[in-house]
Amino acid sequence: MMQPAVVWLLALLAGAPSRDPVRATASLSATSLRVGGTAASQDPVRATASLSTTSLRVGETAVLEIRVETRGPAPESIELPGLPSELEVVGTSDYSEFQFAFPGGRTRVVRRELVLLARAPGELQLRPAIVRVRGVEYRTQSLALTVSASGGAPGASSGPGDEVLLRAWLDPPTVYPGQQVTLRAEALFSEDVQTRLRRPPEYQPPSSPGFWIHDLPDDGVADVRTIGDQVYQVQRFQRAYFPLAPGRYVLPPARLLYDARRGFLYAPESHELASDSLRLLVLPLPEAGRPASFTGAVGRYSVHARLEPEAVPAGEAAVLIVDVEGQGNVKAAPPPKLPSIADVEAYPPSEDAEIGVEGGRVRGTKSFSWVLIPKRGGRLQIPAIEYGFFDPERKEYDVAHTAPLALRVLAGGGDVARPQDEGRIRFLKFQPASDSPLRWVRAPAFAALQLLPLAALLWGVWWRRRAAEPRPPSRRALRRRRRRALAELSEQGVVVDADFFARFGDALRAWLGERLGDDALRRIRPRELSERLGLAGVSHGNARALGELLARLEQARYRPDPPGLEARRALLADAERLLDAIDREARRPVVARAPAALALALLAGLAGWPAVASARTAAAQQAGAGEFGAAIVAFQQGDAAAARDLFLSYVRRYPEDPHAWYNLGNAYYAAGEEGRAVWAWLKALRLSPRDADVRHNLAVAGASSALVRRGQPRLPLGPDEALLLASLLWFASAGAFALWLRGRRGWGTIAAGTLVLSFAVLASWIEPRVRQELGVVLEPDTRLLAAPVLRAEPIRQLTAGAGLRLVGSHDGWLRVRTLRGTEGWLEEVQVGRL
Repeated sequence: MMQPAVVWLLALLAGAPSRDPVRATASLSATSLRVGGTAASQDPVRATASLSTTSLRVGETAVLEIRVETRGPAPESIELPGLPSELEVVGTSDYSEFQFAFPGGRTRVVRRELVLLARAPGELQLRPAIVRVRGVEYRTQSLALTVSASGGAPGASSGPGDEVLLRAWLDPPTVYPGQQVTLRAEALFSEDVQTRLRRPPEYQPPSSPGFWIHDLPDDGVADVRTIGDQVYQVQRFQRAYFPLAPGRYVLPPARLLYDARRGFLYAPESHELASDSLRLLVLPLPEAGRPASFTGAVGRYSVHARLEPEAVPAGEAAVLIVDVEGQGNVKAAPPPKLPSIADVEAYPPSEDAEIGVEGGRVRGTKSFSWVLIPKRGGRLQIPAIEYGFFDPERKEYDVAHTAPLALRVLAGGGDVARPQDEGRIRFLKFQPASDSPLRWVRAPAFAALQLLPLAALLWGVWWRRRAAEPRPPSRRALRRRRRRALAELSEQGVVVDADFFARFGDALRAWLGERLGDDALRRIRPRELSERLGLAGVSHGNARALGELLARLEQARYRPDPPGLEARRALLADAERLLDAIDREARRPVVARAPAALALALLAGLAGWPAVASARTAAAQQAGAGEFGAAIVAFQQGDAAAARDLFLSYVRRYPEDPHAWYNLGNAYYAAGEEGRAVWAWLKALRLSPRDADVRHNLAVAGASSALVRRGQPRLPLGPDEALLLASLLWFASAGAFALWLRGRRGWGTIAAGTLVLSFAVLASWIEPRVRQELGVVLEPDTRLLAAPVLRAEPIRQLTAGAGLRLVGSHDGWLRVRTLRGTEGWLEEVQVGRL
């Protein structure tokens, strides 16, 4: 009767206490059953069972641990009884170790852990496990586990009088490495406390090492909830966590800070609410079914591949771009394995990711770009690229495939298109770039010229309004009209007629009114008419003589004995002589021709501006040619550092020379400064966006395709070319609009289309000058810091040539954002501005 008690006592003395004080542990001292031999001949053995928790909700997990301690050999087997149907084993792990104690000696400890997932509620009993050591069976005690129905969020932390409630939970609580787990939090504010808040509440989500973190946008849906007799307004917060490794994690509580007054005369009181700690179980990825192309991606993905360009000469660069698109931690997605391609030199890929959120799930596209340099001509076949990934929803591996691609390699002068020493970057440009023939578009006169279409449009509107009005006759028409009127009067003068002198005076006044553009001359008195003629440039003698002639005609109308035939002929002769003299002396009436005069003046000024601009820059360009040539010589002699310094000095004086920036990039590259080379080539690309040599060198240097795309203009035009094209389209739209105003059908649509094109081209010129400034990391292994101090915590390591967005600056530091969205600080000297 004493023998089992002795065995139990020895096992208890040799056992080690549990290392996890949180666990609710129910252990049973092993009861031995004799299978063969006597119990006295067996080593002391202790078998225990424990649960990580005695209660959980449906969908949550618990860990069942079977622990065996023995001084002898390891157990032959650990048999688990059938589990209740409400539980499912979703993971298992075995561990073995030795413990040493004095007295007591060495003890072997064997542990088996099972991850149990609750599928349905109930009061469950877990039957004992059976352990066999040297043929002897040992049983653990049965355990009780309570599974309750899923009730949504766990219990809430509350403020005074339940005025504010805070709930936080993880969804789901069990995941795989790289799978998204969403922290969901709800802050509930009562109607009373909403009126007493002194500032917006501050929510602090937990941060924990070992995770990629991505903030999710709010759903924007306002919610009102009634709990008991309180009505609450609900604010929701959510954040995505991606665990990096399997294991059990405990995330710190989520916190909520708010200030509220208790009354009008009271100072605000600060309150801090904290949720429960958040427990997460991360299961290891299964080994079964793992494909050879699996590199660690978890989620659901598809892959697409393309070549840019699809045909290149041998020895020149093409870019193979593989886009990995789908749902998961896209930012951390590893590159696919590139298949072996014969006679091709492949460089490590650059990466660029665009992340978004859809339906609360992180998704996006990550692009991997390999620079490929074929060595021989012909049709180059690129096999389908496989991308293995683990789908955590289906709990199995899958493989996505790209379509096979073909690269046309053009041979030229042999299998390799250029000598081996030029196989990577193209050689220097031996002359400075000629001064742009379009520099005159930067002149103030060119800007003023853009007002001409507006003036033309105003003139068109004015012309349309005057189209219905009679046009003033020309001087020739007036002269013919005057001679015809005098001839008719001469014929009428043969017959004695009392109305002859009235018609004579009216004809003179009518001609004067049309000639001088003044209808008032038809009605005013002769003396006043003479004064107006003098103001119009007519000599005093002729003006007075015409006034006297009109006065004589007035007198002749009312004489009882009108003048005879000879007197009438004399009056007609005097009138013809005076009107000829007045026609010669009088100024022409003012006609609205200001738009035409303005256009001629502006065009005359612009015609001479290119010559003036060229004259100003020719001398400066000739003066810098010597320094440019010296830099070329230094580069050819292998002195890359001297060439770099000379080219750098040159571009500081002539910053708009794309050839100098291109050569500076080559000098940097030859000196081993790849980050600065990428920066200089991007500067050249902005000035000369159609330069194939610049694009080739950027591809060879492995510059990010996203950086190259963002660093160049939207249209493949230089700044001066874009301005000129926008101006031409602007003038074309004005001309088409003018034709439309004159009644030409269809020209209104043409005017609108060209106007839109003009604004689009102008926007492409403006956009690089107003958008967020770009930069390039100049030095390799540059640390992105969390604060603008040298001893700040490093966030990540940046490679030379990486692209940046410049967010702000502070005291010699730049706040930057990588093209993947990570923000931090760098010293200004570490960044090349574009």
